[in-house]
Parts: sequence; structure tokens; C-alpha cells
Amino acid sequence: MASRVVAWVVMFAVGFAGMLASAASNVASLPSPARARQFSVAQRRAALAAVGAIVPDEKGRFPAKPNKDADKLDWRAALATSSDPAAPEIIADLTLMSELAASKQQAAAQVLLEMGFAAETMIYRDQIGRELRGMAPYSLVGLIAGTSAANADMARYASYQLERLDRQDPKKAIAAAAVDPTLRASVIRALGTSGSRDAVPVIWELTNSNDPMVREAAREAWMAYVAGPPPRPAPKQFLKLPGGKLTKQKQPLWLTYRELATIELHRAIQETFAEETPSKASPEALTQRLFAHFDAARTARLQVEVDAWLAKAAAPDGALQAAEQLEALLGQDSGLQAPPELANIYAATAQGQMEAAKWPQAATYFAKAAAFTTDASKVARYQAAHHVALGKELEASGNSGEHEYALAIKLDPSFAPAKRAYAKATGKPNLAMLLAGIGVLGVGLVIFVLGWRVRK
Repeated sequence: MASRVVAWVVMFAVGFAGMLASAASNVASLPSPARARQFSVAQRRAALAAVGAIVPDEKGRFPAKPNKDADKLDWRAALATSSDPAAPEIIADLTLMSELAASKQQAAAQVLLEMGFAAETMIYRDQIGRELRGMAPYSLVGLIAGTSAANADMARYASYQLERLDRQDPKKAIAAAAVDPTLRASVIRALGTSGSRDAVPVIWELTNSNDPMVREAAREAWMAYVAGPPPRPAPKQFLKLPGGKLTKQKQPLWLTYRELATIELHRAIQETFAEETPSKASPEALTQRLFAHFDAARTARLQVEVDAWLAKAAAPDGALQAAEQLEALLGQDSGLQAPPELANIYAATAQGQMEAAKWPQAATYFAKAAAFTTDASKVARYQAAHHVALGKELEASGNSGEHEYALAIKLDPSFAPAKRAYAKATGKPNLAMLLAGIGVLGVGLVIFVLGWRVRK
């Protein structure tokens, strides 16, 4: 699918390049979609209108009363039966858009959004909206970013598409992106960089999440709120006071995302430290103080759980469960140190799986033992054992494990199980084993000669 997308995008590469110049840095994975067309915008607009498609005019305005059934129209199917000479060229454009949406690449959504506002392709804006909604949740990052676009029409269009998807609420957008952890993190970051005011309390709550990926993304988004480019000032007007009087000066109609973030910080300082926020403290400094406190508290809390599971690991029947729970706890906090017992538990479990000829499980646990040990010699030994187990698994399925055994010997030349397995797989000893055998034979001959001379 990815190769087809790239092929279409490369075909689309001449008259549309300027449209994506401003977005090129964010869409590095997709070339600029552009190509020279045989038919003008007016000709293609007429061909689309003839089959009942909703098409904006030269200024991007849609008809005041569009056909109610137009939203259900399959543009490509309708054009396939059209005799208009521009129809094949339009179908090619529509196919490109469909392939971009089907790719489920986050960057593809930005490309489609930009296409909807370029002079050559704005006539497809209605269909582009359907493609963007159809590729959700993978279009959410592009749409959220679009809500803060310099082009006011594009920003309104992106907001409208999010509304159609019922994803304007930041909580709903983040929940919808949970199908892919990387996508969810991207959505969280996009909310911060787009300056979403509604997302301020949501992002703040996630900055102390137990999920490391969510926590990191939320903290990046939060720093965009408190230390990124300053927000645009809110519009001002005279407000009506009780009694009908107006304020003496114009007042902002709403708080900016930075003002909302500062309010959240003041509340968190009061709740966490039971003290008032220093008047001259910057939002960034307050953020760093709170993050440090959250991290220390999390490490202390998780350390208690680590100690509890280490105690349970002393029981033979609970060792493996304890090791897996310990691994999960370590994954929540980089400040925790892996206890030596963890690597030992995994190594013992792996050895037991080897003896039971459960090769995949043995390979997995040897890899974990290598990941959690700090002894360099043991790391090499566990990695070698991991490859021996993989080789055994290959042999069990009727294949040769020679390559895996060779890798094991390379990692740990002294690992006897790897050398034996290699010799058996190839029908010949490896060089180290051959030299060792020659050495033993040489020593034996020397002893024999010396004994013979003594007797003589």
C-alpha cells in the first residue's frame, strides 16, 4: 500500500508544489503532491457539477442549499459513466486522495487538508472531507493542527471536520487515538502545539500519567502551553455589568491557553504544597517544580511495590509472576533501578524452559535476563543462550538453526551449548572446537612420548 501511495504522489508532482511549501517540514515522509493537468479548474468543476457533486465556487464558497443526497454520491462511480473528457483526470485525482487516506499515515491527513485549499484542487474539498473522516482516527493529528492554521478558512474547515467526527472534545480525541499508542501520543502533542484552550486541564492531568509514553507527550504539550510561542491576544469589547452599565474599559472575551495553564499551576501548587504561588514565579518554573515533585513521589510509591514483589519472588512458585510484575513497574519510571534478582529469576526460568524443550519461551526469558542484568559477562552468555533457543525452535519446525548457533558463538565463544549445537547442525566442529581438540591430542601425544622414554 505504501509504495502505491508514493507512486501516486510522485505522479501528482508539478503544478501543485507551491501549495505544500509551508508544510514541507511536517510532511517529510510524503513528497509534494502536484502535477500538470490537461483540464482547467473550471472544466473540472463543470464535470463534477454535472454528476451532482457539491463543488465550491472560485472563492471556496459552497451552495447555500446543496442537494441533500449529494453527500451519499460516489464521485468516482458517477464519473466513470460520464462522457465528459475531464472525467478521467478527475478520477485520477480522486484515486490519489483515496490512496492517501487508506495509507493511514498521519502526514497524509495534512496533505489532504492542504489539497482542500489549493487553487488547483479546492474543487475536491467536499470529497476530501469524506476521506479525512473515513481515515479517522489517523486524521486527528492533521485536523487538530489545522485548527490553528494561519488560513482562517482552513482552521474553520478543520474544526468542522472534527465536529462531524465528534472529536472536538480533547478527551474524546485522545480516547479515539488509543488504538495506536504512538498515534495517541501524537494527538496529545498536537493539542498542545495547536493551542487548544479546551485541552489545558486534560493535558495537565496527563502530565502525571503512569503510562510513560502518555506522560512524555503530555509534558511536551504542556511546555508548549507555558513556554512556547505566546498566544494571540483574545479579542476585547465592553462588557455589560449588573444593572446595565458597561465596563469602563474593553475586556478580553476569553482567557488564552497560557492564562488557563497558569491558573492550573496555581491550583496545583496550592493543593500539592499548601502554599500560595510566588507572584513573580514563571509558569515554566512552577511546572518544573511540580514535575520534579510528581516524579519523586511516583518513584517512592513504585519502589514500595518493587520491594513487595521482590519479597514474593523468594517463593519458587511465585518467582516468575513477581519478575513480570517487577518489569511492568520498572517500565513506568526510569528512576527505578532493576534489582539483580530480576535477571536471575528470568535466567532460571529460561533454563527451565530449555530443559522442557519450550524453545520460544526460553528465548524470550533469556532475552529478558540479558536486558535486566548489569554483569557484562552474563549479558553475553544470556544473549548467546537466547540465540541457541531460537536455533532449537527453527530445528523443531524443520529448518536449520546453524545461523542462530553461529551468532551465539560470536557473542560468547566459550558457550559450550552453542558450540555443540553448531557442530551437530553443520556436521562439523567449528574452528574453536577443532583447535581445542588438536590441543588436547597434542598434549596426549607429549605425555605418551614422555612415558615411553621413562619406561625405556
